[in-house]
Amino acid sequence: MAGFGQFGQFTGRGDEHRGADIGAVLPGALSAALDEPFSPSAEQRAAFVRDGHIRLPRLLPPALVAALGEALEEQAALRRGLPGEGGAINRQPHFEQIGGMWTHGGLAQRFSFSQRLASAAAGLMGVRGSLLHHDNFLDKAAGNSHTPWHCDQQYWPLQQLGDRIGVVTTWVPLSDCPREAGALMFASGSHRWRPGGAADTGVDVHGLRISAVSEREVWKRAQAERCAVACDSYMLGDVSFHAGWTLHRAPANATGIPRAVHTIQYAAEDARWSAEARAGAATALGGEQRAGELLRSNGVPMVWHEGTADARL
Repeated sequence: MAGFGQFGQFTGRGDEHRGADIGAVLPGALSAALDEPFSPSAEQRAAFVRDGHIRLPRLLPPALVAALGEALEEQAALRRGLPGEGGAINRQPHFEQIGGMWTHGGLAQRFSFSQRLASAAAGLMGVRGSLLHHDNFLDKAAGNSHTPWHCDQQYWPLQQLGDRIGVVTTWVPLSDCPREAGALMFASGSHRWRPGGAADTGVDVHGLRISAVSEREVWKRAQAERCAVACDSYMLGDVSFHAGWTLHRAPANATGIPRAVHTIQYAAEDARWSAEARAGAATALGGEQRAGELLRSNGVPMVWHEGTADARL
């Protein structure tokens, strides 16, 4: 039985549910657009390294995202009704999270294996290859509360690659997403905050699990840092990328419609499991998390590599 713990720790394969979102084949032009490589400009990469986040307008055609969104919604609806999916579905007051979408095949897999998204992530990280660590479907229903400040990388057992950005979350709204629907807010530059200095509040804000405490303490640190807080509205087809240590939150969904998002978490090609890796824990392709070993040699798919026609496994 497939399963993901909170924020993407894989616990099984789920082959029995593969093809849950079958029945949709992308037209040729849209399929090609999903896999057309994207190379960020020098200015875009510099902004990403500086701020820890960037929104790329219309990176994907709106019609493509709409078609993929329908397939994801169908898979999510099916999986909500399946027995044994409890480990893969995380329901919180601020959103519902369904993990491991790509492991069920169909268009969900095509989405997360997009060469366009994976190449953009690699370019922003400054590496030649991207590994697919995990993906999620996030549903912030109308009226759902705010998502507190947090960062993603604390939940993943990966080694820090010096001062480099080695993990990126790709955030793809499946419809127009105005600020009042729960668009992401970023504390710009927060991925570079370090202990010590005048702005240090004495709390490791990057190690706080998502909670009321993280909401309070991260905001306190942001005020001390006098950092800019960015919150853009998204049009269908816009995609944002943020570093694993970038602190972010989302306002409550104050609209009358749900805010559905597909997220894909990429790691650099040279990423390794950290000492926190759980011995024996399964990866999506049947390997294991083993401290110090490369992810790519241990059951995490390489979905993009520069100079390779198609790196997908």
